[in-house]
Amino acid sequence: MTLPTGAEPGSNNEPRTFTQDQVNALLADDRRKNAAKYADYTDLKEKAGKFDALQSDLQTDQQRWEQERDQLRASASASAAELARYKAAAAVGLPSDLIEFITATDAEQAEAQAKKLLERMGGDQPGRGQQPPSGGPQPPAGGGPQPPAGGGLDQGTRRPVTSGGMDAGRERARARFGKTQGT
Repeated sequence: MTLPTGAEPGSNNEPRTFTQDQVNALLADDRRKNAAKYADYTDLKEKAGKFDALQSDLQTDQQRWEQERDQLRASASASAAELARYKAAAAVGLPSDLIEFITATDAEQAEAQAKKLLERMGGDQPGRGQQPPSGGPQPPAGGGPQPPAGGGLDQGTRRPVTSGGMDAGRERARARFGKTQGT
């Protein structure tokens, strides 16, 4: 094989000839140099892969921690808002079953809503946030519900209980609704 080598001392710019063994030696030497140059490539590739995996894990952990932090902040905020609503209701004397209608998240707005709600619900009525006036009706001394003074009422919303059985009931229904027997 003939390869030009350029101007070498003592040569007349004639191409230099190499034997196949010399060419093979030159190529092998070049391959060794390239192989030496990239010998640690697989090690670097492994290290880069490990680094990427650790970076991904770290980012995943960081995202998880940030998400957990955000959830805890939201929970703390919700708890503070709920506490503000309960304190506002207690401050104005609003019954606890009406607290759900207070929607404010800070103390001042919650108290304003509680006052307004108490006014709208008739805040001066006994049992609606304020104590009954001293001259008004007092709860029974026995502690439990007492039957009405007229007596005879069942559960306070039904008609007076009368006796007479089923036939008497039919007669009252006929009288009330105007139905005759057989229709």
